[in-house]
Amino acid sequence: MHRKPNKSPNQTFFLKLILSLAVSDSLSLSTIPFAIYLLVNEWTFDLWTCGLFTYALYCCLYGSVLTVTLMGVHRHRAMNNKTRNQMGQTSKTQRQKRLHNMMLLGLWVLVCVLALPTMFTREVEEKRGKWRCQRGSLMVGTNL
Repeated sequence: MHRKPNKSPNQTFFLKLILSLAVSDSLSLSTIPFAIYLLVNEWTFDLWTCGLFTYALYCCLYGSVLTVTLMGVHRHRAMNNKTRNQMGQTSKTQRQKRLHNMMLLGLWVLVCVLALPTMFTREVEEKRGKWRCQRGSLMVGTNL
């Protein structure tokens, strides 16, 4: 009979972080063909799509960076907690699972909030004879 190995909450959380990193990196990579097409050709969509595309890309990039950061923090805490007493293991395990899920959810909420300004700072402007989705000028109402 094959017995399933018991995984600690720390191992399970680390696997969730790896999955989160894989998803955000895959989504980032999936935008590359679209970005290359837009570099060669001009932007043919409206302003809202420009902001949404940029927001999605920044969410993926921030998600990757913050997930790797959370992995480092998690590994540091896991190594420090090995030396502590393991009393009350069952209640501690349930608390850890809940904490880990909240940390992962909080990470993605933070990512979405941090990327939000990029949606509103993009403009579709003509540059070198082609329409481009790019960061708008910071000086509104001035002719440069």
